[in-house]
Amino acid sequence: MKKKIIIPIVLAILILIVGIVSFIIIRNNEVSIITLDINPSISISVNRSNKVVDVVALNEDAKKIVSDDLKGKKLDELFEVIVEKSTLNGYINENYVDVIIYSKGSIKKDFVKELLSGKFTDKDIAANITVIDK
Repeated sequence: MKKKIIIPIVLAILILIVGIVSFIIIRNNEVSIITLDINPSISISVNRSNKVVDVVALNEDAKKIVSDDLKGKKLDELFEVIVEKSTLNGYINENYVDVIIYSKGSIKKDFVKELLSGKFTDKDIAANITVIDK
C-alpha cells in the first residue's frame, strides 16, 4: 500500500523539479542583442527579464568600459554604468552625444531608447538616439 502512495508523490516531485529547472534555463537564455555605438561600441545580450547575460567590447575604447561585473545587472543599471564610464573616459561630450542602437530580438526598441535616454537626461546631456532593428 505504501508503494502505491510513494510512487505518485516521487513522480510529482520530479515533475515539479524538471519544470522549475526548465523555467530557470529558459528565463536566463539570451533573447535580445543590443549593440550600443557611442564610440565605444558595445554588444549587450539580455534575457527575458532584461538582465544582462553578456557584454562584449567591440573596439579598443569599449575595453575601458566593459568589465565582467556588468553581467547579471539589469539593463537600466548597465546603461547607467556605460554612460558614467563613457563620460569619465571622455567619450561623451558634456553637453551632447550621438548614439546608434542596433537591436535584435524580442526587446522593444522604444523601451531601450527610453532607458538610455533617461540616463543621459539624468546627467544633463542632450542625446540624439537612433534605434535600428537588425
